[in-house]
Amino acid sequence: MRKKEREEVDVLFVRASSTPGLVRCEDQLEKMLGASGVSVASTTPDYSALRQFEIAYPLIDYVQVIAMSRAVRRSLRFVSPRVYLFSTSMSALLQPSSRLSRSAVRFDALVRENRPRLRNFVQRRLERRVLSRALMLSPTSLHDVVSRKDLPVSKVSPLPIAIQPSLCAGGERSNDALCYASGPHAWTKGLDTIVSAWCLLGLQEDILHVVGVDEADGLRFLRDHGIACPPNVDWHGFVPSEAFRELMSRCFIYISASRYEAYGMAQLEALAEGCLLATTPSAGPYEALSILRSTGVAGVAESHDPASLAAALRDLRALDPFAVAEYRGIASEVMSRYTESSVVKMVHEQVLPRMGLGGDR
Repeated sequence: MRKKEREEVDVLFVRASSTPGLVRCEDQLEKMLGASGVSVASTTPDYSALRQFEIAYPLIDYVQVIAMSRAVRRSLRFVSPRVYLFSTSMSALLQPSSRLSRSAVRFDALVRENRPRLRNFVQRRLERRVLSRALMLSPTSLHDVVSRKDLPVSKVSPLPIAIQPSLCAGGERSNDALCYASGPHAWTKGLDTIVSAWCLLGLQEDILHVVGVDEADGLRFLRDHGIACPPNVDWHGFVPSEAFRELMSRCFIYISASRYEAYGMAQLEALAEGCLLATTPSAGPYEALSILRSTGVAGVAESHDPASLAAALRDLRALDPFAVAEYRGIASEVMSRYTESSVVKMVHEQVLPRMGLGGDR
């Protein structure tokens, strides 16, 4: 029987798809590639082994990396790509040099940043090989230079995650505040710091809206950390992204106190919706923090403790209407670089030519 010829495509997009947020970003990027006129085939790993067994780190990484490698081999039975695009550096760890030399790697946080412990030595070493041999490296950050430290400048072409402009502009806005802290990651998101800082403000009428964790889990978390919850905290649990954005449009301040922030899409969405951002100086390639620091606007706490965050909140609440309007004007100007049309233009004019696919197709 004659062997079936493989279909020639411009890009094989290797999607890690390891979290719902990453899936959203991958969907967005695949759509943009199609809009730029390139032919794309995509592949997604089979993570069934992770669902069948309880596996701890770093074994989870190894299982995922092997699954990604198998997904690539499976796809190459049917397609012949000109170049490869990996949605994370982790997804490229086991690829041979012959593929890496024709590969672009997009990333928010690198393994070397979010897996610093000795037990992750193997992943970090493999990542160094990927970064040195890849054709192109695309950090999602436009402002954070730390994540690009030691990367070859000639290979770097930033490609941010597109953030929709305001979805609910023009509505009435309260003095309430909003934060996000998913149940399993409440400590990482700094819910203890946020509620403690809110308590220090001594407010009676204004409300702190907490999204991502329901009341029972949130109160249990605070109780375990010795924190009494004030009455003016409203627990929303999980809400769809459209409802989350609508809440942003009604609140004056968005509060963030992550102990580590790999990118911070919610904070960027809050800025796009006209929220003022109060944040701790979180570790990681935290895009909104870099924006606040580069523009010099208020809202960045000196440290991660509740007192510092409370001071940042007071500074924002003390701004007069002119200063608030100026803040929102600066945020709107910065966020114009993250619109879908702006990011599609980057793909067309910067990313594709560096991948050898040309800007006019």
